[in-house]
Amino acid sequence: MPESKSKKKNNPYNISFGKTPYNYINRYSQTDEIVDDFISETPSSQAYIISGVRGSGKTVLMKKISDALLDTDDSFSVIRLDINRDMLEQLASELYNMDGMMQLLKSAKLDFSFFNFGLSIDGGTKITDLNVATRKMLEHLKTRKKKLLIMIDEVAKNENMKNFAGVFQSYVSDDYPVFLIMCGLYENISDLQNDKLLTFLLRTPQVRLEPLNYTAIKKNYMNSLNLSSEQAELLSSYTKGYSYAFQLLGYLYYKKKDSETLDDILSEYELRLSDHVYGKIWSTMSERDKDVMYAIAINPGGKIENIRNYLHMGSSEFTTYKKRMYDKGIISSKSRGYISIVLPLFDQFTVDTYRMEHIDSFLKY
Repeated sequence: MPESKSKKKNNPYNISFGKTPYNYINRYSQTDEIVDDFISETPSSQAYIISGVRGSGKTVLMKKISDALLDTDDSFSVIRLDINRDMLEQLASELYNMDGMMQLLKSAKLDFSFFNFGLSIDGGTKITDLNVATRKMLEHLKTRKKKLLIMIDEVAKNENMKNFAGVFQSYVSDDYPVFLIMCGLYENISDLQNDKLLTFLLRTPQVRLEPLNYTAIKKNYMNSLNLSSEQAELLSSYTKGYSYAFQLLGYLYYKKKDSETLDDILSEYELRLSDHVYGKIWSTMSERDKDVMYAIAINPGGKIENIRNYLHMGSSEFTTYKKRMYDKGIISSKSRGYISIVLPLFDQFTVDTYRMEHIDSFLKY
């Protein structure tokens, strides 16, 4: 009989966006902050926003928070809403399908057949308004001392989201046990917050995702890739703590370490970052944003005075662009008067892409 082939080990790293990876580095402080607030007797906020650059782990953190909340407080139920569909209809439908809800509605003689939920009660009170139906169900949750966590991924400003946000505010004002976590790109969240009818979102606490802990990345690479401390430190330095980069580089190294050199692996790593993430980030920038990023990229010392002089830009104008790039999660300012790009290899990507887009200007010199 032929010898059986040894079972191939699964790659411990995951490069699918939004999926919780096997090798996940916990963000304990952000998770604990939100969970502790939601389970307290008097929450300081019933809504939180998670923002960060593409690939920073927003969706995964939201899922980890919901898991931790369910483990900590069994009175919570969790639902997800999609901004591309009518969110108020989704909310009503999800509430109706929660365990025990149908029986409670029957007991209360509430007829929800108008909404095609399948509940028709002879002689029952017919509910024909979606908002009234939702409030009736939320009232039942409150009576049973149950709570509802609503999660919304990839928040953006559209009519569905605007309608839901306005109604959610009224639920909180009426003391219903509803809680909300939204995550999305900074620019999309900013558009929503700046809507004059949704100013309450400006007061909603925002968790801005920072780079992952370097020591945690190093230890992870040592354990999962069987590297020495020095090798793991070198590899982790190429990620700059960027969540997607941590997964991507670990994935490529695990897959190719026996067949390719580190330089070859890093070349593919750089290409994938550019194709999968950086191109999309770059496409959302205005022409002046790109000018500013190029000036930052070609000034490796990061001295703001030098960058402004290159751009012929005043302090007030530059501050506006600096804040926008900071909020997007692209730059940081750890020392007064200096800034730096926080995404790995994004400086080289910026230089190459900017010069290609302005090739005629550069060919003159």
